Amino acid sequence: MKKLLFVALVISVFYLTACCSCDAQANNTVKGRIAVVGNEPFTRLAIIVDDSKVYVLDCGEELKKELLKKQGWQYAIQFSGSRKELGSDVITVEKAVPLDEE
Repeated sequence: MKKLLFVALVISVFYLTACCSCDAQANNTVKGRIAVVGNEPFTRLAIIVDDSKVYVLDCGEELKKELLKKQGWQYAIQFSGSRKELGSDVITVEKAVPLDEE
């Protein structure tokens, strides 16, 4: 009986740890500061999240122009997918919501 309880406890802890560590990926939203990364002429629009993780933003030209003007602002970025590209995590932006008040 004790072994069964121990196994159930281990599985529960493993499950909770796995779920908590992928929170941003689970709801496809990241929150952070808009920035430009890289060196000219190869700069890229990105979001830097609280844990210093950098995600390059793949978005349309209109949204890109808007976000370039908002460097340093806090945003919530909803994305539809992610991929690795040239060693960087790239997310495909669906919606960008400002968190800062003017």
